Amino acid sequence: MAQISASLIGQRFPAIKGRSLAGDEVTFPDDLSGKVTLVVVAMERSAQPRVDSWISPFRDAFAGLDGYAWYEVPVIDRKIGFFLSGMIDAGMRAGIPPAVHGSVVTVYGNTRGIMNALGIADHSTASAFLLDQEGVVRLRGEGYGGEEAIREMVAAARRLAGE
Repeated sequence: MAQISASLIGQRFPAIKGRSLAGDEVTFPDDLSGKVTLVVVAMERSAQPRVDSWISPFRDAFAGLDGYAWYEVPVIDRKIGFFLSGMIDAGMRAGIPPAVHGSVVTVYGNTRGIMNALGIADHSTASAFLLDQEGVVRLRGEGYGGEEAIREMVAAARRLAGE
């Protein structure tokens, strides 16, 4: 069940750098190009179903429309990433359709520091952040994106885009 949290709402999303599976360096929120954007962050592979529960309906709702974007952001501790980043990225590339490689941005860094900056208390779940065109967090959810939370997220995204 999704939990909507007030943490970070009204604040600019913290600066976080990563590399997409397409090979591009991405800095959140600076590189979001003025779009209403869903950013879903997870610290563990086991959180993938929670990540998908947010991204899939958002992607489906706005497929082919300008003004919207989504990013899946796996965060991997830099101690592990230092030795295994090439293998981890290659494994993700092999398991994810090439059409979405640009929207999957792996961050190798201080996991605890990133969790603190994003207000994430549970490393085993997923955290979804809806950002406006300026990179300000407008809505946040945690865990599985249930019907009501998804409906709220999609409606908020439409409002932010001026629909």
